Amino acid sequence: FAAAHSNLASILKEQGKIDQAIAHYQEALRIDPKFADAYSNMGNAYKDLGKLEEAIRCYSTAIRLKPNFADAYSNLASAYKDG
Repeated sequence: FAAAHSNLASILKEQGKIDQAIAHYQEALRIDPKFADAYSNMGNAYKDLGKLEEAIRCYSTAIRLKPNFADAYSNLASAYKDG
């Protein structure tokens, strides 16, 4: 079920419904707290809202959970660059 919430969140994010997307990423993480992809994607949603501190926290958690997660490192670097 965590993947279903994450997939729905990604669709909502693409539709510009960022707050709803974040709620579904949070639900995915409630179900599976070690879901690194959901953390990284939620970081992207926070970044879209200009909430860089929250985005950086999400990317950092994704990296901690999955140390070779190249996309999360790239996202983290982008957030620091924009900050």
